[in-house]
Amino acid sequence: MDDERRKDLVILAAPWAKHNAKFRANAAAKAGEIRTHDGGLLLPYDGGWEVIRPGDSNAETG
Repeated sequence: MDDERRKDLVILAAPWAKHNAKFRANAAAKAGEIRTHDGGLLLPYDGGWEVIRPGDSNAETG
């Protein structure tokens, strides 16, 4: 396993909206993968972001 730290991985410690605008802009521009605080996974796709796995906060109920 490669022990080198990934420089394109962003792991959110709180909901996206709780982070300041500068952090969000930097993460959106430079991340190759975003993992959310609640277990979600987003990958870049066609100039935006695709939700690969929604976090628990956004899971459908019922």
